[in-house]
Amino acid sequence: LHWNAVATEILSPMTMLRYGVEYNLVGGLQHNPYRNVYAGGTHVPERHPDHRQRRDGFIKLHQYLSSRASVKLNYRLYNDDWGITSHELGSDLSQYVTHSVSARYEYRYYTQGAARFYRSEYLTASGIDGFLSGDYRMNRLASHMFGASLHVDMDALAVAHPLLGRMALWLDYERYFNSNSYSANILETGLDFHFQ
Repeated sequence: LHWNAVATEILSPMTMLRYGVEYNLVGGLQHNPYRNVYAGGTHVPERHPDHRQRRDGFIKLHQYLSSRASVKLNYRLYNDDWGITSHELGSDLSQYVTHSVSARYEYRYYTQGAARFYRSEYLTASGIDGFLSGDYRMNRLASHMFGASLHVDMDALAVAHPLLGRMALWLDYERYFNSNSYSANILETGLDFHFQ
């Protein structure tokens, strides 16, 4: 079940503020049935609670700049009844380079505490209150994500080739790394086609 309330304020012709709260009730299997945990000198299946209450609040500021650019700043506070509290800060700068080419740069910082039942090692096979987790995402965590993207509208070629005027090329690159020794380079590219 999901509930949310979101408000948007137009502070000026070039500034928008959005804020809101969300509440989620999740029920059912919430662990990996194939993941084992080393506990009490042996390997036992991971067990998470079957119910979870998730709550968060956020605020987002969008600012248009006179140089055909925009800045987005956001903050999110999250908390659940498993004991995880997290903070997320994000920023995004978009800039038109030419009429048809735009670039975007982004950065996100995320940090969280560990779930109450998470341990790197369990003394007994019953874990903490009957729960065990081998999922590093239940542990204390801090992460950084840097990104850049390029978007090219093909409308300049529409005079010679009308079909190209309906197309856009884009390329995204993201670099992610966290405090649990996980990192990734993510490269995406695509071609958009507008039917009308």
